[in-house]
Amino acid sequence: MNFGDKLKNYRELNKMTQAELAKKVGVSRTTITELENGTKKATLKAIEKIAKGTNTTTSEWIDSTQDMKIKQFDGLTLVIDALHEAG
Repeated sequence: MNFGDKLKNYRELNKMTQAELAKKVGVSRTTITELENGTKKATLKAIEKIAKGTNTTTSEWIDSTQDMKIKQFDGLTLVIDALHEAG
């Protein structure tokens, strides 16, 4: 199941509209629509917002995201490296 399908499935199982889910996670309804349709790729920041707003973990969303690009995690790796160096 791709990210958009999982997001739509979660929303429908919880009997929410796109607008309700958008408000709950702090993004626009358009963003939810684009994520569900696959016209917008989920960024790590978007996944974090969705996880927080749905009381789930980021790994629950990332593990099912087959189309995530490695470069989306490059920024996170750079931050971790910088924090490690800063001690």
